[in-house]
Amino acid sequence: MGLFFASYAFSEGNNIFVRSAVVIKNQEEYKLDANFDVRLSPELENVLDRGVTLPFTLDLILVHRKWFFWDQEIARVKRDLRLSYSALTQQYKVFDKYDSTEINHPLRERALIALGALRPFVVFHAKDLVEEKNYEVQVRFRLDPAGLPSALQIEALESNAWQLDSGWFRWTLVK
Repeated sequence: MGLFFASYAFSEGNNIFVRSAVVIKNQEEYKLDANFDVRLSPELENVLDRGVTLPFTLDLILVHRKWFFWDQEIARVKRDLRLSYSALTQQYKVFDKYDSTEINHPLRERALIALGALRPFVVFHAKDLVEEKNYEVQVRFRLDPAGLPSALQIEALESNAWQLDSGWFRWTLVK
């Protein structure tokens, strides 16, 4: 089992912080169970409340570290989620493209908690690993500007208010 728990401090404005991330072996599969704290800027809150869907992406990379040569990438996983607001129902919706689940919340804060609380899912298989090798897990959660409507993509790339990214969190996988 690979385990990483982070302590963090909040900064003003927007950001994403990792609360916990763990890779758990379940028979022949390894699953990621992660929890992120997502904070939106007032500008992003405004855009969301006007009906723009915010696309988020979880990236995971499993790497075999080599001290004498280039690192070897063993697995790469991408998981897409969407956060939206419906003025008609006055509900925030978190949509997970991985398993096509939808969760509705009347409050933005509850929707952000649901967005960051990823249910465990398979990220790689035991057959991908060699027992005597060391592996590093790298994970990040971010707002994905490429999934925004075209009119907002340039603004998202230029404005700090649109920069939501946990940064890469790394830990050694304990088999």
